[in-house]
Amino acid sequence: MSPISISKAPKFRLPKLKVKPDRPELRKPCAVEMASLLSCWASSGGPDAELCVKVADTLKQCMAKPKQQVQTTTTINYHLARLSKYL
Repeated sequence: MSPISISKAPKFRLPKLKVKPDRPELRKPCAVEMASLLSCWASSGGPDAELCVKVADTLKQCMAKPKQQVQTTTTINYHLARLSKYL
């Protein structure tokens, strides 16, 4: 059986090549501080407890920080569009 040459290979076209981007992970920057404050409230009897003031302050400091907007873009769809003419 002889191998198929490139000139005799069947040509096919894909109508559109596109890759869905990955979903970004949900970032929860103050989740640890919130959990520690809630556990402090649960163990000390409520939100009026004076034992949890320091924990509440750390949560306030965390919430006061600006959010980091880091968004990466992938170039896979750009390269697929460029290379689709060769398929």
